[in-house]
Amino acid sequence: MQNTPLLVQHCLANLLTGQTAEPHKDILARFQEDILPEFFGGIFQKPLKVFFDPINHFLSQFYQPYATIFAVGFFVLAMIWVGVVLPEHYVNRGRPQKRLWSDLRLWTVISMLPHVAVYLYFR
Repeated sequence: MQNTPLLVQHCLANLLTGQTAEPHKDILARFQEDILPEFFGGIFQKPLKVFFDPINHFLSQFYQPYATIFAVGFFVLAMIWVGVVLPEHYVNRGRPQKRLWSDLRLWTVISMLPHVAVYLYFR
C-alpha cells in the first residue's frame, strides 16, 4: 500500500472504519499548512530575511496605527493630486474621446479606492 496515493489510502481507511469525512479537505489543509510553507520557506526565507530583517527592525520602533495613517494619507493625497491639482490636459494628454469614462483622473481615484479599503480593513 506504499505506492498507493495518499487520497486513495485515506478513502480506504474511511471505508474500513465507517467514517464519511471528506478526505480531500484533510489533504488540502495539510498541503496549505505544512507543505507549502515548508517548501517556500526553504527557498525564499534566507534571501528575503537578509533584505527585510533590517527594515522590520527599523519599522518595529513605530506605533502601528501611524503606518496605517501614513499609507491611507499617501493614497488620499495621490488621489487629490491627480484628481484636483494636476491640469486636465496634462493627465488626459492624447485622449481621443472627451467622455467621462475615458478621464484618467476618475479612473485613478476608482483604482485607488480598493487599496484604501484594504488598508482600513486590515489595520
